[in-house]
Amino acid sequence: MRLFLPVLFATTLALGCSSRNGNSGSGSGGNAGTGGAAAGGSGGSAGSAAGGAAGSAAGGASADAGTGDTYASFAKGFFDKYCVGCHDSSNPNRDYSRMTDITRDHAEIACGVATTKLTGCASFPPPKQFPIGTGAKPSNAERDQLVAWIEAGLPQ
Repeated sequence: MRLFLPVLFATTLALGCSSRNGNSGSGSGGNAGTGGAAAGGSGGSAGSAAGGAAGSAAGGASADAGTGDTYASFAKGFFDKYCVGCHDSSNPNRDYSRMTDITRDHAEIACGVATTKLTGCASFPPPKQFPIGTGAKPSNAERDQLVAWIEAGLPQ
């Protein structure tokens, strides 16, 4: 069973490629994960960046225990392939080419990428919600691998 820090999610979230299709994607407030500071602003959300990573809080495991994956060896390629097409520097609220934004949104990303509902995830985003759009979709194995990387503490 995967343990995951509880996350409070806003009722609505503008997560599509809003900056690319003319929608402003603006909203208010953000989401704060356990131990994290509420942040966000325009359509933003903040995971528990201040409170640490999800995975290592549950079992006291080392940062990359169980996966061996790092940002450099796996996650960067995942985000480049599946996310950065919409979430790049032209999207100031969610630029997933930057580790700071990934760290901030890691809890929400894990919930929406996961193949099944994770413990602590609200009803939105549902599993397999991300990536949104008509582009390439990750396999279930890639989804599980990204969630494992997040739960391992987002090792660099």
